[in-house]
Amino acid sequence: MSGPVQGSGIRELSPPDLARPSDALGAHQPRQDGRHAAEWSGSAPPTNLGCTVSAMAEENEWGLRPLGPSEVSRLRGLAAAVAADLARSGLVISGQQNQYRETSAGCLRVEVDEFDDAAGGIWLHWEVHPSLRKATSEAPRGQRFDDPVIASAGRIHERMASTILSMLGALGYVAEPSDDDYRPFAIKVLSAST
Repeated sequence: MSGPVQGSGIRELSPPDLARPSDALGAHQPRQDGRHAAEWSGSAPPTNLGCTVSAMAEENEWGLRPLGPSEVSRLRGLAAAVAADLARSGLVISGQQNQYRETSAGCLRVEVDEFDDAAGGIWLHWEVHPSLRKATSEAPRGQRFDDPVIASAGRIHERMASTILSMLGALGYVAEPSDDDYRPFAIKVLSAST
């Protein structure tokens, strides 16, 4: 997955730009369901994306309609607050081009899905060490479907999701485990508590 794609509705956040969520435009990556993913790289936003949130009001070719500009702004602000609070709590927050993703023992991705459907919103994903990600993806390719590394990775993701959910509650956020097949073990942030 690489290269810019126009008309994205998903953003992923990482430092140091957490204080500037409105600048969070990054490279776009298509998914199988017609959504796109993008992550902050910590650098200035690209200027050649050819789209703005207000220009994305029409449905895309998969029938997905972007959220309105005020809701996008609210989600980005909430996502930046969540990422900052979790970083202050000791979690490493990662972006696709952030050095932590390839070298850290574990890190958290913050994703903002800006489409107006049940899958839209703020998603948190735990990333295991790159060596475990590699071993987990190589096992099925090698027809080793009962490889213990697959079960271990699943248990790690389950426990980290539970831990992150508990941390969010302690920080005053309302969140729930994912029921999205494209986001197994993710946490969906619903709101900050009032």
